[in-house]
Amino acid sequence: MQIEGITEVTMNYIRGRKILVLVLLGVITLVVAQQPIRQQRPDAAIHRQIATRAETISPSLIEVRRNLHRHPELSGREQLTAERIKNYLTNLGLEVESGLGGHGVLGILRGGKAGPIIAWRADIDAIQDTSSDGVEFKSENLGVKHSCGHDVHTAIGLGIADVLSSVRTQLTGTVLFVFQPAEENLTGARAMLDAGIFKGRKPDAMFALHIAPLPSGVVAVKPMEMYAYRMRIGIELKDVASQDEVVKTCAGLFKEANIPHGSNVLSLPLLEGENSIFNPHGIFANYVAVAGAPRFRRLNDSVSVVESLAFATSDSITRAAVAGLKEKLSSSQLKDKLLTVSYAPLHPTVTNDPELTSASLRILQEIAGTERITPLYGIIPRFNDDFLFFQRESKTVYFLLGGSDFQKGIVSMPHTSTFAVDESCISRGVSMFASLLFEIARR
Repeated sequence: MQIEGITEVTMNYIRGRKILVLVLLGVITLVVAQQPIRQQRPDAAIHRQIATRAETISPSLIEVRRNLHRHPELSGREQLTAERIKNYLTNLGLEVESGLGGHGVLGILRGGKAGPIIAWRADIDAIQDTSSDGVEFKSENLGVKHSCGHDVHTAIGLGIADVLSSVRTQLTGTVLFVFQPAEENLTGARAMLDAGIFKGRKPDAMFALHIAPLPSGVVAVKPMEMYAYRMRIGIELKDVASQDEVVKTCAGLFKEANIPHGSNVLSLPLLEGENSIFNPHGIFANYVAVAGAPRFRRLNDSVSVVESLAFATSDSITRAAVAGLKEKLSSSQLKDKLLTVSYAPLHPTVTNDPELTSASLRILQEIAGTERITPLYGIIPRFNDDFLFFQRESKTVYFLLGGSDFQKGIVSMPHTSTFAVDESCISRGVSMFASLLFEIARR
């Protein structure tokens, strides 16, 4: 018998050393036993079962989504929504905790095999929106609407819980289903954490998604930042007489310092053209831009500040832009009035763990095919998600899931009056992400 990589001379030596043989074989056995855990391919039979179950429950999940859409509730007021979620999870046989950080709900699914703790987050709140609702199952709560797609997120989260429950004996570890309130005002995640949602059960990995104006069922993701950093750039000046003239001058200096006004950058199409978020060399891969005209504010009788809300892809590009702005100001007509130029981050942004993102991409491509999984390169301005607070607790990945059918005029652009969803994305999302959680847990 020949072991690859071991010479005949070495084999002869081993034959004379029986104890060494036993040790060597023990080491080889251990290495071989460990390798499949890290490199094993997806179990095709299980994923066919998962896909079949997702398709079977699709009509009921669409009805769940429509029911939620009819009865949207604002941040902090999601009582009826939470009750529906609790009942659904209880009927699946999950352990359920409610009232976490307000109206947060946690479902706990214990697999048949020991393993890690994996978490899935779905946000459940709606927004104030008085625009007309272009569906038959219109909102019955005046001025409140699911224009951000959280009804879809909730339906998908419940669907993943259903599908994984159907294969729980083969499931490794524990899956936590986090149904989070108050995402729109960025308070719900912190409230759930403060309530001890992960006490004694800290996830090894956590995932979430947001509906996006991509074709239905297409998943997009990238490592590191998903959304741009949001900050305020301020120019402090002394002894300002003419407010309008100062604001006009500062607006021009922003432009000279390569910090363009939002109309030049932030309003560009995200998905189309050479500057799209799918182009590694597009404008959304590396930018800083102010949103709207600078605002004037007096701090006291002698000191004023001209400030602008800004979005940027990184702290380093912001520092360079602010340094450039200061240089322009120092040689402008305002140089004698200039006190400081500074920037203040308003809050962090959703940042995906690179290693977990890479592993997730490989798994999704193996299961769903490369045509449905799209890597991103650009960083999206203007949006954010308080899922960012969960990333302090564990490794996280946040996906975009397409919900559009452009031929039918359905475009899933959140927070717009024409926001609509191709509901086929629900079962597709359930199938792909249930498979992802199943595979991540066993590796």
